[in-house]
Amino acid sequence: GGALSRMESMARVPSFSKSLQPALVDLKDKLYRKHERIYDAFSRFDENHNGTISNKEFVNTIESLNVGVSQQTAEKIAKEIDLNGDGVINYFEFVSALEHSGMEGLQSKQRRTSVIKAERAAEEKRKKRLDADKEKAA
Repeated sequence: GGALSRMESMARVPSFSKSLQPALVDLKDKLYRKHERIYDAFSRFDENHNGTISNKEFVNTIESLNVGVSQQTAEKIAKEIDLNGDGVINYFEFVSALEHSGMEGLQSKQRRTSVIKAERAAEEKRKKRLDADKEKAA
């Protein structure tokens, strides 16, 4: 299907590694449900309100949001969002991470859902293929 790969490339992000993509999309989805504005989401993560989000703050907030993202994945996401590598996430980095995860806010909910479904389906297929290969090798 050419349509699927087109959808996948739409959902793909230049800077984020493919494995983190679904987690980031889910996270963004949750944030949009809870906060209409990215600024509110940012200040929720920025627990001590110093204008930046530390890795610890990021991981804590993800856990409290109950996104279903493991602490390990949260730490990886935080590292990827921290574009300049200074160990904290500033507002610009936060916004560009969310902007880049292929979401344009609530109005594209349906398209988002279909993209997520397509990615999950592709992931399942890949897993099945890997399992089949393992059995062949065994």
